[in-house]
Amino acid sequence: MALDPRKERIYYQDPYQFTFEALVTSSMPQAGRYVVRLDRTAFYPASGGQPSDRGTLGGHPVLAVDQDAEGVFHLTHAPLAVGERVVGEVDGALRLEHMRHHTAQHLLSAAFLQRGWQTQGFHLGPEVAHVDLRGGPLDLDAAREVELVANRVVWENRPVSDRWLEPEAAAALGLRRPPAVTGPVRVVEIEGWDLCPCGGTHVRATGEIGSIRICALDRAHQGARVTFVAGERALRDAWRRFDALARAARQLSVEPLEVPEALIRAREREREREQVSEARLSRLVELEAQAMRQVARNPDDIRGIFKDRDPLEVERLARRLGELGSFCLLVAENPGAPGRVYAARGEGEGADLGEALRGALAASGGKGGGSVRWAQGVLGALADAKAFLNEFRP
Repeated sequence: MALDPRKERIYYQDPYQFTFEALVTSSMPQAGRYVVRLDRTAFYPASGGQPSDRGTLGGHPVLAVDQDAEGVFHLTHAPLAVGERVVGEVDGALRLEHMRHHTAQHLLSAAFLQRGWQTQGFHLGPEVAHVDLRGGPLDLDAAREVELVANRVVWENRPVSDRWLEPEAAAALGLRRPPAVTGPVRVVEIEGWDLCPCGGTHVRATGEIGSIRICALDRAHQGARVTFVAGERALRDAWRRFDALARAARQLSVEPLEVPEALIRAREREREREQVSEARLSRLVELEAQAMRQVARNPDDIRGIFKDRDPLEVERLARRLGELGSFCLLVAENPGAPGRVYAARGEGEGADLGEALRGALAASGGKGGGSVRWAQGVLGALADAKAFLNEFRP
């Protein structure tokens, strides 16, 4: 028999009651666990984006709480006896986190709606929560404005209440969104701020939330996703961000608020060094390519193996040799990595290098490909680089 949500679900009567006694009405094995039903419960089942409670039943851990057509059920590893009276202990700290975040979501959703963004979804995770909004892109300035407004409602410590109404009476109130259930509707009200049908648990007054922090803004399919934290999580989030900023400041030898400008200056210096390094590398590649053509027995067919050399340097050398008119086949060998193969050819007629290299590498368990005048790939695990170098014919 399903529980009457207005009577036997204790979290609706008093969401701050974490200890209760109940009668086990059913205990059925399921995939190595037991589905336990009670005649009353304070455990909130996962619903509406809010996770289920955790805790113990008769001293045994409650792994999850859910609901179906028969009502709320609890998943445990213990086969509790039907007819047994058990003591349930809800993890109060976790419940309070859920209550703060769920109430914070009501505040944010109402504030966003005032500015044209409609909440499409809510999810409360183990670290952060998020609301999905519809109404177009959301910029940082608008999000900060909403964050400030919502926190002002927190600081005003407005009462939060709930009541059960028939559908017609609930609809007459002008709810923020229509109810998703048939029959009696539970309406949660933040005084003078929000009226919304909701089956979750909430704090008694907004001041219990403490504070709300928006952590991230991301684009979503129909608008934006706003990630936020509240209560103790908001404080811990601030600590983590401050610590990260302080560590960066120490590394840069600046004050924490000077970190962004210091990073910009460091990146500019890095770009300058990269430009100098690129110019030097280009000159070295040019000199090496010219030298290889001068000492080669046949400048039109240059082949070589480079050990412990940056493959990107070998690739650039191969490209430059091709630009100078040579056919070249170069292999870069480094410990713990397959040999990298680069082939290039200057202007003129000839077979498609990409097709030729792909076929030759595949025969040895490798792979590669490219275009008419440029190709690259990797040798197979059992391939011999020297033999491949001598045998490949484009």
